[in-house]
Amino acid sequence: MPSVRFGYAVQPAAPDCEARLRVCRAVCCYLPFPLSRQDMDEGELAWSAGYPFQLARAEGRRCVHLDPDARRCTVYENRPRICR
Repeated sequence: MPSVRFGYAVQPAAPDCEARLRVCRAVCCYLPFPLSRQDMDEGELAWSAGYPFQLARAEGRRCVHLDPDARRCTVYENRPRICR
């Protein structure tokens, strides 16, 4: 009988970010993470000159694409793969 790797069998449901935004306040937009090769190739995102393949940061270490007042992503349709 073949073994089943359950970790790969089911894809988790994407969270409803819109509904949770008032609670989380876009805290994930303050976490550093690398951009994928596809993100870099598409050329839509600002990346850090000091740390290639990392998303650029604005004051307060937030993602440069986060509107600080509205707490919304300004490149939502082209957001990084990890943000999807």
